[in-house]
Amino acid sequence: MTVTEFETQWSAVVAEFTLEHHAWVQKMYLKQYNWAEAYLRRTFFASMRSTQRCESMNAYLSRFVQHKLKLFEFVRQIDRALRNIRTTETYDEFKTKYSTPVLRTHLQSLEKHDPQLFPLRVFSNVRDKMLREGAVIEVKTVKAVDAALYTVTEFGTPTTCWIVIHNLHENNIQCSCQMMESVGLPCRHMFHVLKVEQIEKIPDNMVPRRWTKKAKEHNTCRTTIPEVDTDVSEVARFSALSAAYNKMCYNATKNVEAYENALVEINRLTLTYEQ
Repeated sequence: MTVTEFETQWSAVVAEFTLEHHAWVQKMYLKQYNWAEAYLRRTFFASMRSTQRCESMNAYLSRFVQHKLKLFEFVRQIDRALRNIRTTETYDEFKTKYSTPVLRTHLQSLEKHDPQLFPLRVFSNVRDKMLREGAVIEVKTVKAVDAALYTVTEFGTPTTCWIVIHNLHENNIQCSCQMMESVGLPCRHMFHVLKVEQIEKIPDNMVPRRWTKKAKEHNTCRTTIPEVDTDVSEVARFSALSAAYNKMCYNATKNVEAYENALVEINRLTLTYEQ
């Protein structure tokens, strides 16, 4: 929905229910820039909603804890929940690295390129956009020397149009639906242009690093930890070491020799820092 469409539909709803002088409706309208999706399309939220973090965490933890648990039982159950998260993440990484998805879309060259870039969960999301590309219909095309402008609609919604611009010089694609800007993933309209242009690999601007297999790679150089509260600093160091430790363990379990060497070093460092 565009800003103009939002304003038109808001006015229509207010008029239909005679809410022109309703205090709450007026108050919400003044805050439209903070909640109306039409005004937030350019803002990156990674598909998250305002209550998503609270609701999803509560739903997950309710599988492990109950309100009558003693404190030591609560701590033990939280540890179980964290181990389950880490196990699931390791399993996903294993599947991403050692499995090959079965091709399901009509854009098979793009679909083959997709798992080389994205982890399995992200790949499934992107592949869904490829499947939905089949409903996109090209209405008008205007081509220039270094750019092409496509006007597209979709089957079932002929009155709604989107503008997709393909910069031929930079191989850069932008869509007026702004899913790339707000979610960080390519939309079905972009894939339609790739199909029309016979492009068999997903352009770099459609592959944000945060969603790729390389997202967890980080600079191993030591960073300066600011002088903050001791407890906060300790938690920050623990989190950084845990992330590095998990990555080392994942690689060390690939063969027996690496596993044994890692175990020896872990025991040696443990004895060193316990002193």
